[in-house]
Amino acid sequence: MAEDGVLTEQQQVVQRVLGVDRYRGTREIHDADLSGIAVTFAPAPLTQESMLQLAASPLLDEATAFKLVQSRLAPVQVTLARNPHLSRSVIELLARTGLPEARVVVASHPQITPSLLSILVKSRDVGVMEAVATHPLTPSALLEELLLAGDGRVRELVLRHPALSPESLKEALAGAEADRIAVALNPRLSATELLHLAQGASAELAFCLLRHPRLDVVAFTALLSRHDEDIWQMAVRHRLMDAVTMVHLLRRGAGYAVQDVMLMAPRLEGAVLAELAGSRDARIRGRVAAHPDTWLATRLYLLGDPVEGVRLTVLRQPVIADEVVRQVVRASDERLKLALLDRPGAPDEWYVWVLAEASEALQHQILQRVRARMRVLHHLVLSRYARIRLEIANLPRLSREAALHLARDPVWPVREAIARRGHLSPKRHQALLEDPVSWVRLAAAGRSAWWPWTRARRQQELDAALASAQ
Repeated sequence: MAEDGVLTEQQQVVQRVLGVDRYRGTREIHDADLSGIAVTFAPAPLTQESMLQLAASPLLDEATAFKLVQSRLAPVQVTLARNPHLSRSVIELLARTGLPEARVVVASHPQITPSLLSILVKSRDVGVMEAVATHPLTPSALLEELLLAGDGRVRELVLRHPALSPESLKEALAGAEADRIAVALNPRLSATELLHLAQGASAELAFCLLRHPRLDVVAFTALLSRHDEDIWQMAVRHRLMDAVTMVHLLRRGAGYAVQDVMLMAPRLEGAVLAELAGSRDARIRGRVAAHPDTWLATRLYLLGDPVEGVRLTVLRQPVIADEVVRQVVRASDERLKLALLDRPGAPDEWYVWVLAEASEALQHQILQRVRARMRVLHHLVLSRYARIRLEIANLPRLSREAALHLARDPVWPVREAIARRGHLSPKRHQALLEDPVSWVRLAAAGRSAWWPWTRARRQQELDAALASAQ
């Protein structure tokens, strides 16, 4: 006990864990008796929970650690093996007599040494051997021992170790496919050895080589020499993949899976996107049309795509060039023209350009969209289709200039619709009252066909007038 009856920090930890506070006034706790407290002075046998707390304590002394190793409880030994404050003697004891689970953890202890790794290997436990095979301090001689003694996963891990001897490395390069796949991830491989593996590599071996940090352009190109979609698909994501190689793969017939991975890249060269625009899959062409890096020439090409969804995707971009607008106006695809006009903020000029060569059906669709756009309505007033002019004459809102123009329309149903509106100048109203068609005169006079037989006759004559005007 420390002076003035104050316990040291180590004594306080043991006292708290072992529960000996009740004996504080009757029995002193000495530094030399710490390990004995657990056996002699504890009021009850140690529980596993208490042992786990001791095993993880940074103040654990060597004598108590030895007793914990002798507990033969796997959780206690594993917790003890993870304690970075263990002495070399405790680590060696765990390496020699510990349970397999604890020896696996000991293999990665920060104070482990090559000599202790050699002791661990003697257990011949597969898990321990795997842990030793992956440790960076494992010497070459010990790796050779593991290579001879182990098989399967242990052999694979040994062949990946950077300390593997040149002789074993060379033997694996010329060995079975499993050894070649394992050694392909060895960081010590030279550029020549990587090229040797890349020539004629299977898909699995190619995957390993593509993960190698020292893979160069020569070996990378050798991997792509064989037409293998699986290899190409993984190679597209590689740091050595460039636009020229992508175009080369596309021209060699790369399929949808490879093209899909290419389009996942955050940035793509315009040349690659131009090549992808020729894909046989409409989904790929649609994604090219929506890609922000697509060239203008590629977008113009996709406006002629046989799939409507691809063509419409070109027009759904935030910004479209004037060249795209002109090509849409010249196109015969009316749905494409309507998609252009449906863009938010479409200017009146686009409507005017489209109306120049629009069919009657398209003009009717446009009229539904521009009832409040007087400038566009003025151009529709000049339509060569009488039904369109009649529809405009029946609009609730019409400018005075448009009404005066339609009042002189050669087709009488249009003049009749204007006559019913009123609000004409006296001169124009008088002209309508003197119109050669009786139905126009009736409308100008504020009268209409009341009797059913007269309404039927009027409808027949109206239909005939509109039909002859086409």
